Amino acid sequence: MNRMSSFLLGIVFGVVSLYGAMHYYVVHSSDGFHMIARISPKLSNPYVDVRKFTAADWQKNNELAMASLRANKGKMVQEPTANFQGPIQQAVSHATVMINDKANLANW
Repeated sequence: MNRMSSFLLGIVFGVVSLYGAMHYYVVHSSDGFHMIARISPKLSNPYVDVRKFTAADWQKNNELAMASLRANKGKMVQEPTANFQGPIQQAVSHATVMINDKANLANW
């Protein structure tokens, strides 16, 4: 391969890579890698690791969250919020038990 064809192949590879980085997110989630189409093309955060994202992180990256939902990958967005539901449900059930215990003691 001569120098000119190597140069042209490098330009084509660069253009294709730049197009992919501007139009897609590469997302690493708990179930593997995903390519998610961006809502608006820009060259920011081409790779995002969402395995340890919290609800606050999703709120900061709302464009990624909307693109994930649009690509039917909403499970990635819902996983961190599920972590909050467990402690809240435990606190509510504990409070309900305490209220019921006090009501039962008052009726006894």
